[in-house]
Amino acid sequence: MDTVTQDTEEAPPVDGDEKHILLLDNHPVTTMTAELYLQRIAPAVRIVVYGSAEAVLRALPTRRWHRIFLEIGIAGGHGLSLAQHCCDLGYARRCAIFTGVDHLRLRVQAYAMGLLGYISKSSSMLEFMAALAAVMAGQRTFPAAVPGEPVPVRLTEKQLEVVNLLYRGLKRREIAAHLQLDPKVVDGRVIKVMQLLGAANRREAVARALEFGCVNIHARSVSVGTAAPQGGAVC
Repeated sequence: MDTVTQDTEEAPPVDGDEKHILLLDNHPVTTMTAELYLQRIAPAVRIVVYGSAEAVLRALPTRRWHRIFLEIGIAGGHGLSLAQHCCDLGYARRCAIFTGVDHLRLRVQAYAMGLLGYISKSSSMLEFMAALAAVMAGQRTFPAAVPGEPVPVRLTEKQLEVVNLLYRGLKRREIAAHLQLDPKVVDGRVIKVMQLLGAANRREAVARALEFGCVNIHARSVSVGTAAPQGGAVC
């Protein structure tokens, strides 16, 4: 198995039918541990390690990745928003969260998004290796459910439009003009989004939307009057 570390440079060209694994992590110890375990599980694959979310965004379109492991606590990853971008590219069942951020709400959200797995770095060695092996085999693997666990965050397409425009810095009247709505209607949607995300204000709503993967972080900036962003029911 070959291991290549990439960060600011683009990923190398596609190498025929060779299977590539994308690993986003910036902690040397956990990166090395994951590489060693993956080498035991799948000796023929090639691992490409990235240390930033920006590098991953550039690398994703360069080839068809066999598996993707994402550290959601990394700067610029915006929680599950990078994972949602992978889902948008058709990688949901090839992508797993690989993180030290073992948050119940995020686990539930990742499962609802259709991701392949959620692997906690704080797991025991046996649990950690078993989870990696399951993901490599294409088996969905998530920590055991607990009684009373929260339901996934679900926003309507119209609510997703509003939260994505807030993320891009549009003000109340700009959003209204962009969506061709009365500003009071926009206010109502923003209030509903804040309630669903448990946010006290718009800034916190955007932060939580990013965390739960409700924001398209790779979309271009918008101008008033252009087409509104589209989205599904589950963040």
